[in-house]
Amino acid sequence: MTFDYRKWCSSIEGRRTIIGGDEYRHSAVLVPFVQTQEGSRILFETRAPSIRQGGEVGFPGGGVEPETDSESRETALRETEEELGLERELISVDRYFGSTVNLLGALIDVWVGRLFINGLDDLLPNKHEVDDVFLVPLKNLQEQQPETFYLNVKIEPDNDSEKPFSAAEIGLPSRYHRSWPGASHSIHLYRYGDHIIWGVTAKILKAILASIQSLPDR
Repeated sequence: MTFDYRKWCSSIEGRRTIIGGDEYRHSAVLVPFVQTQEGSRILFETRAPSIRQGGEVGFPGGGVEPETDSESRETALRETEEELGLERELISVDRYFGSTVNLLGALIDVWVGRLFINGLDDLLPNKHEVDDVFLVPLKNLQEQQPETFYLNVKIEPDNDSEKPFSAAEIGLPSRYHRSWPGASHSIHLYRYGDHIIWGVTAKILKAILASIQSLPDR
């Protein structure tokens, strides 16, 4: 079969592809905006102590289930519905915002949307997954300058795997025969009362706030 370069280029035009994305855990989150009489709010959750990353602040979301989720938008909607105990009709998943890969090996699709609620009393959070739910005024977040820290990730073979990487056996340069440093990564942190918003949640939040800030004046 002859390779048709033009046909191939047309087939990939506009495709959103993350190369190697199938090697990561695929998740989706919803950044939920709530409109109140006092102005716009963003809803956050504190994860239940018994689940992974318990006690940490995040957005509603979870792992994509290929058997039931036709796309990650459905994941964000389903997880928000389950975690907040809110009827699907009161949740609007409006736009895909972007994707990020965290340092723990998860590919996260970020969606933005709205919750049509009067306040937190309209929610029935799933206590198996959610310890606390709180609203933060958008203005409060916009006025904050996040604290930023830096860390280095060390790259080393996974000796517990079936076939660990061995640079010496492969014949690669000697600098790869031992652990070597990866790139420096920034870690952002926002505060609201006793709540600390950090990690990938703060990374997403920072991008959201920058996008809002870039809107032209009307």
